[in-house]
Amino acid sequence: MTARLLEHYNIRTTRFEETVHFYTAVLGLKRGHYPGRILPGAWIYDEKDVPVVHIADMNPFDEELLRKADAQTVGRPVTTLHGSGAIDHIAFLAVDYVAFCRKLDEMSLVYKPRDVQDGLRQIYIFDPNGILIELNFHESKEG
Repeated sequence: MTARLLEHYNIRTTRFEETVHFYTAVLGLKRGHYPGRILPGAWIYDEKDVPVVHIADMNPFDEELLRKADAQTVGRPVTTLHGSGAIDHIAFLAVDYVAFCRKLDEMSLVYKPRDVQDGLRQIYIFDPNGILIELNFHESKEG
């Protein structure tokens, strides 16, 4: 019942192509498979083929897209998507989903559980600074 390692962080940006270019051309990471579940974007992979940066393409003129983004996570105005405000969430690999939920309940903390797909379960919770934390529980990695 612990967060084990940083899994990825998510950037919401109105400068999508420039952001992808920075992480690939400047930092030498590579653009790879993007499941594109809800928002348009890209996943940037490290040398071990781990998607370490998730980039969401936020068109400030696409009202439907902005509604989807708001429903997905926090929903901040695109005018705040600069500097640290562009970081939507930070994700950690975690273990023991049931025990983690029990612990959060015992601490009377508000969180949002989510079953995603193929054995992936998530918990979203805010830290004391208002930063959205995503905890990912992979059944195949919990043992």
